[in-house]
Amino acid sequence: MRALLAEKHTHVAIGYSYAETGDDDFNARRIEADNRMYDEKRRFHGDGKLDG
Repeated sequence: MRALLAEKHTHVAIGYSYAETGDDDFNARRIEADNRMYDEKRRFHGDGKLDG
């Protein structure tokens, strides 16, 4: 997805979380995804690019 967006000179911050064990704590997954999204935003705005 990042490669396709880069071709269009577009950036989006994506946060995700998953649990292979069937963790049913939705709020914990949401918080983890939110934190990852904000980490990605900080990296992007820190140097203008994402390494992955």
